[in-house]
Amino acid sequence: MRFRLVLAAAVAPFLLAACGGSDDNGADDSSSPTTSSAATSTSTDATEPSESTSPAAPADDETAIEQTLTDFLLAPRCDLATDDYLIQRSLFGDANAKKACQELEDTFVQPQFTADDILYTNLEITGDTATVEVGSKLINITTKYQLTKVDGTWLVSGDEYNSDL
Repeated sequence: MRFRLVLAAAVAPFLLAACGGSDDNGADDSSSPTTSSAATSTSTDATEPSESTSPAAPADDETAIEQTLTDFLLAPRCDLATDDYLIQRSLFGDANAKKACQELEDTFVQPQFTADDILYTNLEITGDTATVEVGSKLINITTKYQLTKVDGTWLVSGDEYNSDL
């Protein structure tokens, strides 16, 4: 488990840097092949609903999930994650959420991507839990995130590196 955390911490800055600006000068790349995750959705905007939503998922849940993840990925927002998730992703094994949050804030690197670069696919909602794959049209890498609805608010509760997704 600790090895996965160290590996994720070592790889994260490279992934964030790889999500930097595009050299296509705004050219439309819709004619080029898409990644396998992007092919399942026509959504190119973080707030636009994707077609991969489970049929029973209300549109407002999908929007809330995407907004939570977008905000969490673009800023060190501890209020958008469960305490357990903050502790799980802590590199230094912090035993409480307050210390884990401080670590997140101290080690956060401003991403080189914007909300418009984030693609959400394969959203599945089952009761008060949801999973969604997060990727980008800039790189062919996706990460699966889990969210849990706590008191009516969707919070990030896991990812494929820090939980058993």
